[in-house]
Amino acid sequence: MKPRICQLIITAFLLSLPLSAVHAQVKTGIVKLGINESLSGNFVGFGTPPAVAIRLAIKEINEKGFVVGDTTYKFQAIEVDNRSETAAAMAGMAKLIEDDKVKYIFGPTVSAIANQSQELSVPAKVLQISAAGSWQNLGYLSDPKKPLLFGTQQPLSAIAKIEVDALKKLGAKKVAYISADDDTTKGNMPSFLAEAKSAGLDVTMLLFPPKTTDFSSFVNRAKAENADATYFLWPQGSAPDLMRSVSELNAGAKGFVARNVSPQAALSLAIGKPVSFPYYSVQGTPSFDYPPNARVKAYTERIKAMGGELGVAANFSFFTYDFVGMLAAAMSKAGTVEDTAKVAMALATLTYDGVAGKVCFDKTVRTGVYDGGQILVQAGKVESKASLSSCK
Repeated sequence: MKPRICQLIITAFLLSLPLSAVHAQVKTGIVKLGINESLSGNFVGFGTPPAVAIRLAIKEINEKGFVVGDTTYKFQAIEVDNRSETAAAMAGMAKLIEDDKVKYIFGPTVSAIANQSQELSVPAKVLQISAAGSWQNLGYLSDPKKPLLFGTQQPLSAIAKIEVDALKKLGAKKVAYISADDDTTKGNMPSFLAEAKSAGLDVTMLLFPPKTTDFSSFVNRAKAENADATYFLWPQGSAPDLMRSVSELNAGAKGFVARNVSPQAALSLAIGKPVSFPYYSVQGTPSFDYPPNARVKAYTERIKAMGGELGVAANFSFFTYDFVGMLAAAMSKAGTVEDTAKVAMALATLTYDGVAGKVCFDKTVRTGVYDGGQILVQAGKVESKASLSSCK
């Protein structure tokens, strides 16, 4: 039988069927996606950007759908506000896992409240994705007994190289490392100290209590130690206050380096005008405020339209956006939305063309690799440089 005649016969047959029979050929489904984030409380500035990015990614993916086998799926977001508290985060995990039957959960982002959350997701065989830096140092992301845990912050060793390189460009010899005295700092500190030692930098550790707002005593201690530059890790919202103290006390003349803090901290937020010392914002992600390419620029415009201004930790949105799309791609590759182990295996081997460049997972530590960079603010001028992903 000729192909044309065969096609006409099939078409005539389909037209003869009831509409319900034709529609039955199109299968659709829902995949629940949990979000356990700090949507209120002390860490709201860090939990909001990742949550808004997930909402945007879900909206865009659902407009198209993603195919797994013979079924087109959409994501259904189920959010819990952990109120920036460990107890609330644990209660939120229990709700998502036990009550809502969620198999895929994003967050919490903040290490101090993320560490215990995996104690519930691991035995429940839930695939959990978090940017918690401490997950790397605690060995969660390299533990063969925890194959469903994935990180979305760049390998800490890779970020430390970019940070120490910035300090060397400033000509620093002795650095005051100033950060909150909590799990987030303790999880990130070893990689930085190892890289600084390798580069011949002398580091003075000055850890302040969480919720500190007056940094003058810490800056004075840095001066007493003859630190010629300042390195600041976290929390990002405190960066302008610390920078203000450094400016007022004429400390760290060589300059200031901070992780994932908007250049606006040095341009206007600290003292109402550009600070006098050079400032490097080290980006473990592409720059949100100074997009390195048209794709990132379009993304920042879309997410601002959805969630408004995301504050000084807007870069945290990169910790989730591409990974939602990557998760959908992994489900399609694995051919299942139910078997989290198969999805995890697919996810670990994917290279995804995302907003943040080529995205993949490190082969030894299951954490994301993608574009990063350095942004220099000097004399009120901004120079942004990308650090391209090593994913193939």
